[in-house]
Amino acid sequence: MAGAIGGRGGLALASSYLAFAGGYCLLNFRQCRETHCAITGPGWTIAALLGCAAVLTPGSGLSWYRVTGASLAAIAICILGY
Repeated sequence: MAGAIGGRGGLALASSYLAFAGGYCLLNFRQCRETHCAITGPGWTIAALLGCAAVLTPGSGLSWYRVTGASLAAIAICILGY
């Protein structure tokens, strides 16, 4: 749905979802103590904060907030290491 909206509106919607999911994982970690929640909770919360920063940054482009080869490589390394 966020992709259908596009632009800053879609990014704001996606960021709010990530903030909700990250907060849920952080609260769930208090009960379950699983490594998954300890990693995804802060990770999704940080991603939500970056998304909100991108929405609030003045200017016409979101050029610094995009998928790059370096970000894909870092994510792949984290997934394989997990």
